[in-house]
Amino acid sequence: MPEPSVDRSFSEPHTLLRCRCGWEGHDDDVQRWDVQHDSDRVVRVCPDCDDPIPEWGTIRPVDAAAHIARGPLEDSLVDAGVLDG
Repeated sequence: MPEPSVDRSFSEPHTLLRCRCGWEGHDDDVQRWDVQHDSDRVVRVCPDCDDPIPEWGTIRPVDAAAHIARGPLEDSLVDAGVLDG
C-alpha cells in the first residue's frame, strides 16, 4: 500500500497528490475538507476513499481557515456549521 504523498509538477500548475488507497490526482480534484474540531484543524479528504489525509495539507486553527475560505474549503466549513451558508 503506497503512502500518501505530495509532488510538485513542473509541467502543470497543480500539485500532484497520492493516497494510500491508490488514488492519484491534483489538488483541484479535492472537493472536501474534514473539519476536525478536536484537533482545531481542517484536513483535505481523498475523493476516492473519503479518508482525511493530513499529508496533503492542513489549516490550523479552524477559525483561521474560516477567514480565508473559498470554494470547496468554504463549502466544507458551511457543512460543518463553522460558517453561515
